[in-house]
Amino acid sequence: MSESSAAASILFTIRDHGPLSRADVSRRTRLSQSAVSTLARELLERGVIQEVGIRREELGRPSIMLQIRPERAFFAGFSITGDEARGVLTDLAGTVRGKAVLPATDSSPAGIVALLRTLRDDLLEIAGVDEAALRGAGLALSGLIDGSRGACIQSTVLGWHNVPVAELLERSLGVPVSVENDANAVALGERLFGAAQRHDNFAVLSVGQGIGAGVFIAGRLHRGAHGVSSELGHCTIDPGGPECRCGKRGCLEAVAAVPVLLEEARAQGLDAETLDRLEELAEAGEVRAAAVLDRAGHALGLALSHLVNLFSPELVIVTGSGTRVGPTLEAAVSASYSKHVLPMLPDRPKLQFRHEDGAVWARGAAGLAASAYLSDGGEVIAAM
Repeated sequence: MSESSAAASILFTIRDHGPLSRADVSRRTRLSQSAVSTLARELLERGVIQEVGIRREELGRPSIMLQIRPERAFFAGFSITGDEARGVLTDLAGTVRGKAVLPATDSSPAGIVALLRTLRDDLLEIAGVDEAALRGAGLALSGLIDGSRGACIQSTVLGWHNVPVAELLERSLGVPVSVENDANAVALGERLFGAAQRHDNFAVLSVGQGIGAGVFIAGRLHRGAHGVSSELGHCTIDPGGPECRCGKRGCLEAVAAVPVLLEEARAQGLDAETLDRLEELAEAGEVRAAAVLDRAGHALGLALSHLVNLFSPELVIVTGSGTRVGPTLEAAVSASYSKHVLPMLPDRPKLQFRHEDGAVWARGAAGLAASAYLSDGGEVIAAM
């Protein structure tokens, strides 16, 4: 392992699990204690980590604890959802220092780039952080994203096709930019800040205007050979089903995305403008509403069982992307999942349902930028 890679490994470990002693870091990174001591000394001199006290041991000398120095770097995270752009500013430890929302009236690449520059300026002002302290930015987008190239291959929500969005934003913001599919951003957010912090193998299903999945394998976000993977929403779940916006028929998204459910409810004569309202009707005994949610839940549970049978994760999180997965839909998903998942899996994961606010994608995108900064070394460890 190169010196810069070893330093990055130390930084990730201290950020995710600190405060830690040098011996703790050595055990977690499998680097020798002498290597950890040498690199930690350099990181301390550069102001990236700090000593935060002493841990008394029953045997041996007391241990000096190490922790990331949060104010050493800041990162902006953005997401475009519907007709608005959300942003967060985090420090190196992942603490949110500021949040902001702006309307997105111009969805052209130039319009979005200009909007996100304004959003960045607002975030820095809210947090009282100088622009020079910003070390990177991340963007979560709905659609087919090649994260390795920082390109949006296609987004029907924005009407984009083969847009080099990372390159455009880097020119405008003056910092490295990482771009990711919104479902992957949610998964990264859960890994860094949420229910999956202690899990190396897990999956997140995001249900909203579209349906996406993010999968972590052995502690890494799975991106596939070309930076595109886990398009669970566009796996065929009903070969004879309705046409999907991707051009195929019977995709999970064409059967169970929120707009599809609401359209089906209206076709049934139901007054349901939101998923919450559809859930209220089902809970009040409206059989047509319950049937709509049951069909969607069956498809979602079936798709999740395929994902679990393939990857055998420790944890599966189902989240409503800006909306609530209510009890009727949750019960239908759980029943279908239990019916179709492989019975002999030794520890088949239970589903964990979570409601996320609209900032979850932006926070995950900020985490993506921070992770890229630490992995690449940034100027912090470039000279090592």
